[in-house]
Amino acid sequence: MRLVSAEQMREMDRITIEDYGVPQLSLMENAGKAVSDEALNTYGFRRWIILVGKGNNGGDGLVVSRHLAEAGCEVLLVYAIDPDALQGSAKRQREIADKWGLPRLVYPHSPVPWQEYDGIIDALLGTGTSGAPREPVASLIREANDSGLPIVAVDIPSGIDADSGAVYDPCVHAAMTVARAMVKTGMVQYPAGDQCG
Repeated sequence: MRLVSAEQMREMDRITIEDYGVPQLSLMENAGKAVSDEALNTYGFRRWIILVGKGNNGGDGLVVSRHLAEAGCEVLLVYAIDPDALQGSAKRQREIADKWGLPRLVYPHSPVPWQEYDGIIDALLGTGTSGAPREPVASLIREANDSGLPIVAVDIPSGIDADSGAVYDPCVHAAMTVARAMVKTGMVQYPAGDQCG
């Protein structure tokens, strides 16, 4: 297995986009499709909650939701921020999700109906974040963990440090993590490794 730091992964993405001309939307599409395929193949659930953060990790989650819906699943997008505040590729994915008519709510303004669903996709925080999750993401993570539903993390569980393996409070307790391109060094270190599934 090849391990990379968060900065090394960002540089690989930059080279892929700028030097090789692969659009960021294509990278996002590939990542989201991989996560949806793994989630369906592993669990076979038909009802999914997708937790969406503000960055590219959130954009990946929006792609996941579309592919799950295309596979016949019931999905609910739970935004941790105002959806209109998304920028760049994540904003474009939100626009696509809106055109698809995917149901959504904004946390904490609306309660999350956890028990009406079978599984959760964690697309809140990616490798570019540091330190403990702040509100309202922190409360959303706690509720997701307390729901008892299995959580599939996109690239990295929200609330762990991609480089050091530190676990912040709160941290997503993932049943499975689908890492984009390569595994980050922190994901195989203690204590973060126990959170990745």
